[in-house]
Amino acid sequence: MPLIFYSGDDVSRLFTWSVFSVLSTFLAWESGSYVSRKINKRYPILSSPYKHLILMVLFFLLLSFIIILAIYLVNRLFNTVGDNYWSEMKGIHLIIFLGTFMLTSMHEGIYLYFNWKEIILNSKSEQGLPEGQGYTSNRKILNKNSTFKKNFTVQIGSKIKIITIEDIAYIYAMDKGVYLKTFANRDYLIDETLSQVNSLLNPEFFFRINRKFILNIKSITELVTLSKSRLKVLLSPTSPVEIILGHIKSVELKVWLNK
Repeated sequence: MPLIFYSGDDVSRLFTWSVFSVLSTFLAWESGSYVSRKINKRYPILSSPYKHLILMVLFFLLLSFIIILAIYLVNRLFNTVGDNYWSEMKGIHLIIFLGTFMLTSMHEGIYLYFNWKEIILNSKSEQGLPEGQGYTSNRKILNKNSTFKKNFTVQIGSKIKIITIEDIAYIYAMDKGVYLKTFANRDYLIDETLSQVNSLLNPEFFFRINRKFILNIKSITELVTLSKSRLKVLLSPTSPVEIILGHIKSVELKVWLNK
């Protein structure tokens, strides 16, 4: 980026400015990405918006001043700093401020896109609900539907078995099938999709934790914190795959468990 501020035909200076431009642009981009991730994890914009925005603004200003100082030092290296340097560079400094603002905004956008993408993917398949609503959406089902499913019937050979809701630990999707897992550690294949099942269950006791699992509150034995933004859910009976949640879904689960 700083290469656009160079004018002249000195080959050595052009080479120096080229190297400086590549290194400064790379460092600015990587530092922006690193700081944006750290701030988003420590102070998520949804739960700590003021601290989040203040820190991002401070980082944006600091990065701008570092770039301005670096350009000044390179100019000093070639003895091109005159008495009117700072006044002559006002326009360029304004461009730097705008550029670093765009850079920090891009990192914010990239991080938030993938953060929101996670919750959208987790909840977009919920039948008849707006994307990304999670637990709130389940509460809307509760208000609209006072009758919930009490039993499932499953075909076992020539017989039909009745599985009561109280016996179900969780429902999960795997290998293009949907299964009931009972507290007795038995698996039963059912015909409904996970979205169809989710719309029939009482959200006071069942939670759609991601695209593949609906959990009975009694099946959750432990929550393990993997990092400030990731949570592992342990079930009984043990789930066939690990269940690891991102920050937003972890918050929703904790709210649901503490209702």
